[in-house]
Amino acid sequence: MSAYDTGNPLKLTYAGIAIVALLGAPLYVGGIALLFGTAWYFGSRAFGEERLPGWAGMPPTYYRDALWIGVGGSAGLFGLQHLLAAAWTHWPTVHRSLGASFGHDFDAILPFGSILGGTVVRSLFTLVWSLRWRLSLRRSYGSLGNAC
Repeated sequence: MSAYDTGNPLKLTYAGIAIVALLGAPLYVGGIALLFGTAWYFGSRAFGEERLPGWAGMPPTYYRDALWIGVGGSAGLFGLQHLLAAAWTHWPTVHRSLGASFGHDFDAILPFGSILGGTVVRSLFTLVWSLRWRLSLRRSYGSLGNAC
């Protein structure tokens, strides 16, 4: 709704958002598939196909450890949130040093999902482009030793 111009009817804004969503969703899905494919390609070229992890044949302890890492990380973030809330009650000047601006994701139906999805997509694009840049440097200048 932050894109809503009050000079236009609300139905026109909804129609524009629907058109952008219908055209943008396949582009995002295609972009993510391209990112994972590019990352797999460059990873197999840089490290060899045998060193890349695969889902087939993983031991059960791998899934157990991944579950506990996820649960522990979530609990750690939850505890950090409560620690910061407790610190703000004893140190009330922290909120005065921050700007009073809000992001564009808070008007979404699920703001957390919008923020998390945008973060994941941007980080994947950044990761793949940095890998591409490093491999193009290696191709252009030969081996860079420990720098790459």
